[in-house]
Amino acid sequence: METNAKKLLCVLIDATKNRTIQWLKTGNNDEYKTKFQNGSILMVYKVQTYIRNAFLGLDLSENLSYNFRLYNQDGVVIQTIEHFAEKDDKQLIESLYKTIENAEKKEDETYSSIFRELGTDFNSSAI
Repeated sequence: METNAKKLLCVLIDATKNRTIQWLKTGNNDEYKTKFQNGSILMVYKVQTYIRNAFLGLDLSENLSYNFRLYNQDGVVIQTIEHFAEKDDKQLIESLYKTIENAEKKEDETYSSIFRELGTDFNSSAI
């Protein structure tokens, strides 16, 4: 993966964790996008594929991958990283996707609120 794309993914993960960037769920169930002031759009989405045994008519295994696509302000794709990317690239995109999902579901905020109500510090390691 290009250095700029890798750096962008790392910055997006941090910005998403800090809630300084807003992601919107698209019409596709497992797809998120964000738009920047210059008009460029970034999309992150999950792809599920299945290996099917035609003889048995059964799905034998599921392959889950995460993809990343960056469009410029004219709608032209300038970077795509798909499921056949290198292992480190896949992990970075997966981390971004899961961070986006966490933000969209307000997972951290929910736990924090419950712990606060119970008088426990959300960040402490009580276990």
